[in-house]
Amino acid sequence: MSFIRVACLFRSSLLTVLFALLTPSSALAEATIQQYFLDLSDYQFEQLSELSPTEEQAGIGPFSGTLLEEYILLSYSRWAVRPEGLSELPALELEIYEMKDALGAFGMFSIWPSFLNEAPQERLNLTVDNSYSNQSLVLWRGHFFLHISDPEPGLSSRETLGNLAQTLVEEIPLLNFHPGTVLHLPKEGLIRESVRFYLGESALALNRHLPEGLSAQMGFEKDIEVAFAQYAPNGHALFLIGYPTTALAADYLVSLQNAMQDYFSPQGVYMKRAGLMIAIFFGPEPTASEILSKIHYIPTITWLYQKDLDPERVMREMVGSFMGVVRAILVMILLFIALTASLGITAGIARHQLLKRFPKLFKQSDLVNLKLN
Repeated sequence: MSFIRVACLFRSSLLTVLFALLTPSSALAEATIQQYFLDLSDYQFEQLSELSPTEEQAGIGPFSGTLLEEYILLSYSRWAVRPEGLSELPALELEIYEMKDALGAFGMFSIWPSFLNEAPQERLNLTVDNSYSNQSLVLWRGHFFLHISDPEPGLSSRETLGNLAQTLVEEIPLLNFHPGTVLHLPKEGLIRESVRFYLGESALALNRHLPEGLSAQMGFEKDIEVAFAQYAPNGHALFLIGYPTTALAADYLVSLQNAMQDYFSPQGVYMKRAGLMIAIFFGPEPTASEILSKIHYIPTITWLYQKDLDPERVMREMVGSFMGVVRAILVMILLFIALTASLGITAGIARHQLLKRFPKLFKQSDLVNLKLN
């Protein structure tokens, strides 16, 4: 679990954390992707297998059990997918990794290229992050990591996989929340395909740019996360480590500096702390200064609700509201009195003027004598 899920300090991941905390664990286990297949009339889905994580989790696909545990796998299923009404066509294979949250899904997506043995990758024209290589396509949507492959690859594999992927993306109404450390990577010169996201030492061990033994000094037991990227033109490496608190980041900065004393780099190693984050850059000093100067952490606070109300404050607010109502009533009464008085005075003046100008109109009639005998 990353520090963003615990501390809720990176705004970009706040909604993901709240969803994970407010949703019961039983509901998470039952929320499979099958609910989204019901409305997909263009395709037929046939489930081939389904696995749930066990206490001693075994590996699935290229991922070891330890990796799946670090990114928190909830369930895995494998499907055969065919266009509706074309059962004679070869089926595409769809693998679905349901993770606890979007951070785990993005992490799985980011480390997938580490298992491709330098195979060329390309990005298809989809509305979400994706990677196409060797007639297989990977993408992530919300807390789902998806792998689509064509067992009988052909010239149309790219288009066929892309069409299915876009249909799934449109049907699954979930958002892709990127981790906070990834969002804080400097954009200028960033090699997009190089971005990786790690939540444990096993995943970080896949990175060949990290000095041996340094991952053990980072403090993964403190619920940290690590983002990695390379920068053009020479592919210099940058690690961005996120901690739950600024105090913890300050402590680990000293530990990491001491751990790097015995490491030799022909170009240099430069470090910087920015709030909750520690940046480690491997490269020449001019490039390091340029990139590290763009790493800033400006915390933002969003009040969602006040858990414990202050009784005194509540009483003051109630008294203030009551006095406000009383003041409003008094103002309305005064306005009514003033309006009534002004209308009375105006009517009296008008009657007086009429009596002066037209006395005959208001002249009283003669007396009436009653003959009572």
